[in-house]
Amino acid sequence: GNIMGMMMGIKHLLCITLTFWAAIAVAHALVVRLPDGRRAHILKNDVAVADFLVERIEELANAAIAKKGAFSMSVGSGTTVQPLAFLAGRVDFSKVHLFFGNERTEGDAAGKCADGGGDVFAALVGLNVHRVPFGPAEEAAAEYEAAMRAM
Repeated sequence: GNIMGMMMGIKHLLCITLTFWAAIAVAHALVVRLPDGRRAHILKNDVAVADFLVERIEELANAAIAKKGAFSMSVGSGTTVQPLAFLAGRVDFSKVHLFFGNERTEGDAAGKCADGGGDVFAALVGLNVHRVPFGPAEEAAAEYEAAMRAM
């Protein structure tokens, strides 16, 4: 089963944030203010998405580490793991905790996102990877939630 709802996938978490009233066109994105005050980044392609993720994660991670001594984030799929490699040397990964928001807990696809990030995770020296437990989805979700709350 999927672990859903505990943590929002990073792609979605970072693309909707608070900001301005206007829509602003930039080189690789269109930023639109939504009626509820959030802003949506409409990115042209995978390169623009990766660039946005790297810049935003670097900004948020370094601010959280400076303020609280740690930064936690969740990735939603293997495709959002790959851009993290560009953060090597830009963030103190010994203070970063990585969770998975869309990981299978049973069957052949169990752990696929975590397993697929091996090379990326190795480049991010000190990164604290928190794998989703294997087993029935409800049990795995309860165990994962308990681990997050214990941090």
